[in-house]
Amino acid sequence: MVVSEHDIHEGDGVQTLRIQMLGAPEVLWGGEAVCISRRQVRALLFRLAARQEPVSRDQLCFLFWPDTPDAIARRCLTHLLTHLRLAVPIPHLILSSGEAVQLNKDRAWCDTVWLHELCRANRTALDIDLCWRALDLIRGPFLEGFSTPRCPEYELWVVREQQHWNCQILRLVSLLKSLHGAPPCEQGLPPDQTGDDSGQLMADGEYWVATAVLRRIESRANTALILRL
Repeated sequence: MVVSEHDIHEGDGVQTLRIQMLGAPEVLWGGEAVCISRRQVRALLFRLAARQEPVSRDQLCFLFWPDTPDAIARRCLTHLLTHLRLAVPIPHLILSSGEAVQLNKDRAWCDTVWLHELCRANRTALDIDLCWRALDLIRGPFLEGFSTPRCPEYELWVVREQQHWNCQILRLVSLLKSLHGAPPCEQGLPPDQTGDDSGQLMADGEYWVATAVLRRIESRANTALILRL
């Protein structure tokens, strides 16, 4: 698969719902924020968008209503899907097929999905500029600042996804290093990231800090600052 800069945005030129989850979540349509007032509706959208794969109704019911009888949980899910369909500006965004629900891949763009495809791509399909542009999309941890206090199973899912995407971000940094082909720079990290505990930050899963470092590098000539991470 050849990954292009065009894929970072809306792919085939058809206007899509843009869902950004690597950082504080944002839902955009035509460059404008889409207001989805109900927290649980937003949570459902983010779950469907994270991988853009079919999700079983049983799994969704477990995430939101783990202690509710199955018949009641399924009715609640039906209502929640209806609210989501009404909240987004695209008809047919939510697709249902038997026991599974998913987003229409042709009408939704998600930063997590694009990062996943980028990390899977053959090195020959990539270049440094593309990796830099991809890193610019990463604004923080997965679903930073978003919580669903009444849905503990959903909260656990978010934690697992944060760990997964932290690893993907580190992999992208490694791709940048391999493409750049430069030795580690003798310079240190910016002042607020220096010290012997920088390695521990990475070990603790705070891989997204690498993107904060990247934003502070004003010149591509200093790319090697990140390569030592």
